[in-house]
Amino acid sequence: MRMILIFSTFFFVNGELLPLLEKVRALRDLGRDFNLINKTAYDEQRYPCDSFFNYVCGEGYYLHSVMATIPKLEDLVVLMNAIERDVPDGFQTLSSKVVNFFLSCGKVKSVDECHRESFEYFRSIYAYIIAQKFSNKINTYDFGKMLDSFLMKASFLRNHPNIKKIGRIRDQIFNLHLHFDRGIIEETFQGLVMFKGNYEHNLKALETNATQREKSREKYNNLVDFTLYLYEGRNMPISYMYSTMTVHLWMSLFNSTDRLKDINTTCFLMPSYLARIEELKIMAYVYYHSFSKALEQYSEYSENEGKQLIADEDAILKEFNTNNEELFSIFYGQNFCQFGKEIADNVFYQGVKHRDRSCKKGSFMFPGIKCDFDF
Repeated sequence: MRMILIFSTFFFVNGELLPLLEKVRALRDLGRDFNLINKTAYDEQRYPCDSFFNYVCGEGYYLHSVMATIPKLEDLVVLMNAIERDVPDGFQTLSSKVVNFFLSCGKVKSVDECHRESFEYFRSIYAYIIAQKFSNKINTYDFGKMLDSFLMKASFLRNHPNIKKIGRIRDQIFNLHLHFDRGIIEETFQGLVMFKGNYEHNLKALETNATQREKSREKYNNLVDFTLYLYEGRNMPISYMYSTMTVHLWMSLFNSTDRLKDINTTCFLMPSYLARIEELKIMAYVYYHSFSKALEQYSEYSENEGKQLIADEDAILKEFNTNNEELFSIFYGQNFCQFGKEIADNVFYQGVKHRDRSCKKGSFMFPGIKCDFDF
């Protein structure tokens, strides 16, 4: 059973003291950002039941980045410092390659751009450092529980190849520092030479190294991406995990299995010019199916084991007139802002409504849409 007790400025979670102030500060910042994107939420143009895109994507303010992309700049700075100064013995050759690339980039680009580029090229090294130095900061307990619940609910697809991959991640996630093989990373960047003063040479060398990096990713079986996701979301409310990663896990199954069905897409109300594009209808079906399963999984969690954690987080978020339930749909919705209003509203959101946000109470998600998923 998950036990949470508050002692002064710390959460006592499963025998470990975790800084409460960092989590509280992050939740308060999230609440302020929520108010920022919703500063005109009651304007007619941003009416959430009319245009969910305007509601969650308007003004260009986002509560989170798209999953498994680039961490916040302040996190990249912390990780770069760890790579530069706090790497284990014998790892200096790898760390120096990252640092040398960063320094060469700084001669032609801004510091911020160089932090992001360094991360993109050396993702596995960043993930390795997180596993070795920051694993105590990430929420592996609730993530493991989410994976347990997912694997149990997805047992009807037990022969799907992704189920086996996710099962392996579940076994590795609690001991990340043991499962990152430094040898694989060293092999990935073997022969790669980075010069402090030659950015153009470094780019060409990394282009040549791209195939090795891709092979390394296959060997790690997405452990790098999962680690980066956990670090990026370490101070996010629990609804973030279920509305992003859980949806993604279901989609990794349904994106292949649903395509084998004779899909009845008449349950979606798309404009005729979009409805003619078969791939869009299939995508809408897959995402709706995935979201529905993730929402079901989150609802069960929030009513049982996660009830106290959600109550604790909601007590902080209440100051900003929001809670986990509302943020759940916003986190999900913001994954599709990049597609633009027309496609997001008519394909990926498909009737998404908001409870207690200018919409009829009780019309939380996808009301009136009846698709048969053969549950």
